[in-house]
Amino acid sequence: MNVQSPVIRALAAQTLALFVVASVVFLNQSTLHAPLSIIWLWLLQAVIATLCCILLRQESWWRYIHFFFPILAYASYQLALPSYIYLIAFIFLLVLHTASFKDRVPYFPSRKLVWDRVHVFLQSRGATNLIDLGSGLGGLVLYIKHKNPALTVKGIELAPLPWLISILRRRLTKSKAKFVLGDFQSINFAQYDAIFAYLSSAPMEQLYAKAQKEMRKNTLFLSHEFPVPDVNPSYLLDTPPGESTTYVYVM
Repeated sequence: MNVQSPVIRALAAQTLALFVVASVVFLNQSTLHAPLSIIWLWLLQAVIATLCCILLRQESWWRYIHFFFPILAYASYQLALPSYIYLIAFIFLLVLHTASFKDRVPYFPSRKLVWDRVHVFLQSRGATNLIDLGSGLGGLVLYIKHKNPALTVKGIELAPLPWLISILRRRLTKSKAKFVLGDFQSINFAQYDAIFAYLSSAPMEQLYAKAQKEMRKNTLFLSHEFPVPDVNPSYLLDTPPGESTTYVYVM
C-alpha cells in the first residue's frame, strides 16, 4: 500500500478524526453523562479531520474537502436522499477528478487573462507547437488556436469528463485544436517547443526533470501558479494584482 497516496492519507485523516470523536462520546458516556449534540459531533469530525490533513501535509485544497465532507454527509443524511444519488455523485466526481487520484492533480481551471498572456508570450518567442498538460475543459487550447491558427495546439487530459467536454467544445467551435485522453507522463516532450502546465505543486519536481531530459534546447516550459522547487524561472509573465504568476523556464 502506498502511504504517499493522497487517497490513503485522506482516509487516514478521516479515520483519526472518527477515533477522536468516538473517544469523546465514550468518555462522555462513562463520566460526564451530559447530552451531546449530534451536530457538534459532526462539526468536531470536520475540524479534527482538517487538522489531521494539515499534519499529514496534504495539498491545501484537501483541507476544504476534509472540512465539508462530514458536514455534507450529515446534511445528506438529514435529507434522506435516495441511494442512487450517491452512486451518481461518485461516478461524476470520479470522471471529473481522475487525475487527483493518480497524479495528485485536481481540476484547476485557468482564466482567459492567463490564456492571453501565454498567447502573447509564445507569439513573441516564435513558438509553433504547444501542448497543455491537464487541459481540463480545453479553454486555453481553444483560445490560443483561435488567436493563432498557424500554431499547432494540443491538450492532453486524464479525466474523461473534462476531455469529453473539450471535444464537444472543439466540434461546436469547429476548431482545429486537438485533444487527447491520456496521461501526460507517457508522452515524449521532445516533439513540442512549448509546454503549458496548470497542475499542482505535487508533480512539479518530477515533471520538470522529465522536461529537462526530453525537451530540446531553447524550448519553453510554462507552469501557472506552481513554480518548480529550487529552480529559478527564466521569465515571469506579467500579471495584475490578485492573479497567480506564470513561471517560464527556458530549457
